[in-house]
Amino acid sequence: MTRAIALATLCILSLPAVGQQRPWPNYLIELQGKADELCRGYPGEGRERDQICQIRDDATRRLRSMGVCYGLRGQISAEMRWHWCNAQSQQR
Repeated sequence: MTRAIALATLCILSLPAVGQQRPWPNYLIELQGKADELCRGYPGEGRERDQICQIRDDATRRLRSMGVCYGLRGQISAEMRWHWCNAQSQQR
């Protein structure tokens, strides 16, 4: 598990800088989603769980810094999707 955490962190840190032209960040969205599932479903407390949740939080921050938001205002959780941020985005 620790090796996976290190790999995921390396992936986040090796992304291009904000402002550079880039394609839709599928890889980062997938990483955030998997880390979110693991963080929410991880049994108990502890260092490993904290690291997984930190990866999720880092990926979320990176997506937001790239101008990618999750959900539109007024949507229920089941309807929310990642999209380029706009005036209707929940997290502007």
